[in-house]
Amino acid sequence: MRGFAFVDRVARANVIHSVQTLRRISPLLAKMEAEGKITIVGGLYDLDTEEVTFLP
Repeated sequence: MRGFAFVDRVARANVIHSVQTLRRISPLLAKMEAEGKITIVGGLYDLDTEEVTFLP
C-alpha cells in the first residue's frame, strides 16, 4: 500500500486511537458518555472537499 491509501489508513487509525485514549484517560468524560450526556466522536477533514467524515 502506498501514497494516499497509506496516509488515509494512518490518519483513520490515529483518530480512532485518540478517541479511545480520551475515553481511557478521562473517567469523567467516559462516565458522561455512558450516561448519554455527551458523545465523543472522531472526524477526518478532507482538504479537497472541505467535508468532515465522522468515524464510528
